[in-house]
Amino acid sequence: MSRLYNFLGFFIVSLITVTSAGAFQYASLPSDNLIQNAWFRNASCQYSNANWQTNLWGGGSKTQDPTDVNCNGNWTGFAARWADQNQNGGFTPNTNALLWQVVPANSASKTLHFHSLIVGHRVNQYKAEIYGSSSSNGPWTSVWKVFDISCPVNKDCMNEAPNGVCNTGNRECLWDEVTEYYLGSLSPLTHTILQGYPYYKVEFLLNYPNPDPNLATGDVGGKLARVYFKVSGGSSLSPTPIKTPTKTPTPIKSPTKTPTPSTSKPGDANGDNLVNGADYLIWLQNYGASTSLGPKAGDFNISGKVDGADYLIWLQNYGT
Repeated sequence: MSRLYNFLGFFIVSLITVTSAGAFQYASLPSDNLIQNAWFRNASCQYSNANWQTNLWGGGSKTQDPTDVNCNGNWTGFAARWADQNQNGGFTPNTNALLWQVVPANSASKTLHFHSLIVGHRVNQYKAEIYGSSSSNGPWTSVWKVFDISCPVNKDCMNEAPNGVCNTGNRECLWDEVTEYYLGSLSPLTHTILQGYPYYKVEFLLNYPNPDPNLATGDVGGKLARVYFKVSGGSSLSPTPIKTPTKTPTPIKSPTKTPTPSTSKPGDANGDNLVNGADYLIWLQNYGASTSLGPKAGDFNISGKVDGADYLIWLQNYGT
């Protein structure tokens, strides 16, 4: 059996080898995935939720769960799980079980790419939402609600998929058809936001109802596997500033300065250190005028005007 997958613009042919009932190989994820432990397994081929944070989710393995490596010789897959008789213990209906991972990213990038494989029966809510923040600790801003499913107790998410009942253990029915029906694609979805963030939180919320006593155990809840998230676009480099042509400044007219008092003798207009007739003639030539030249124009008291007060200063110092 073979299936052709179109993933990120490349056609990847996955030869699906059946080694036991319902066991199938799935295409590997690209190396640009920001999510750590996207398959919920460790190097020893055991279920692991390392790198994830959760308040209630558990998980496990089944041969019909998706996998990209041959674990335990039979292509056993792994998945996070929140359902009745969950691995975390007990039965907790009508409770929000959260599973999330915070990843760093390039804040200049504004295009988000996401995909995951999901499966579920009856759920009050099964939601995937992306949040952004300037800090790895939040506060968080919702930037993309990828899917938000509700299959109440009188429905079954699997039965809502086009090909009907999916209880045969067939991986294509359990995972592919449900994922494609609710996410709309088996390839990554994209969403462009107005503002990029240096941190994103990829969060899953699952809440299941009280089970129908007439149905088999396991008829409520859901599972998650093969989570993919990246950002693209923008640049990691700071843009080179554009040099603005230098504008020739408009000359600023300096305000008229108050003349500095002369260091020569009072009444000495020509600066020869003598107070005599030559200084009187300078005063006389400028008498009645306004000036900013001070004693040089006969304005000996530096009042801004050459007048009788200046003559008296000259007269008092005449001959010195």
